[in-house]
Amino acid sequence: QDNDFIDLTLRNMLGQQSVSALLPAIAIAKHLGLTHEQILEKLPQTQFEPGRMNPIPGIKGSLIIDSSYNAAPASMAAALDTLSEFHPAEHSRRIAVLGHMAELGHYSEQEHRLIGLKVAEIGVDLLITVGELARDIRRGAIEAGIPQDHTHHFDSPLDAGRWLDREIRKGDILLVKGSQSARTEKIVKDIMAQPLRAAELLVRQSDSWLVT
Repeated sequence: QDNDFIDLTLRNMLGQQSVSALLPAIAIAKHLGLTHEQILEKLPQTQFEPGRMNPIPGIKGSLIIDSSYNAAPASMAAALDTLSEFHPAEHSRRIAVLGHMAELGHYSEQEHRLIGLKVAEIGVDLLITVGELARDIRRGAIEAGIPQDHTHHFDSPLDAGRWLDREIRKGDILLVKGSQSARTEKIVKDIMAQPLRAAELLVRQSDSWLVT
């Protein structure tokens, strides 16, 4: 029925997974008797927590998709699908900056390699991998046809951030994602346009995390 549909625009929410995350809230609101008008009034005010597919302005007029909170195979693939929906202006690039996925046990090599295949499938212009386990993402992407010189590997997020700080171009779209232990939020902090807002916009900015 027509009254079962809600039509609205959600600003600063990226990807199908963002919409899926809101569906339970909508269902609960309807169950509690809220009207469509009340739901429509509140939903555009919704904001996800830091590090969960949040768009952040980057240096040199770039855009960062900050998904640094955590990573697993399904969420990594979904984030890459979201990156694939962006079409940068001429001479700008889609860049995947990927840390490792933790706690995969004996499936680790296979799952990282499959993410590399996904990177090649969506056709990123540049792949950056961070951390020892993420080397298998790079290997999988190269096996699937990404030119090796379109990939770079770094041992630490600090090294990756410093390199990107030099190499980012105007209009680049960067997905930054990794498990908590990959600390990819350090990369975001290095390349965001307003680093003084890191405590507000980024995950893991408490004193206990900043000293590690």
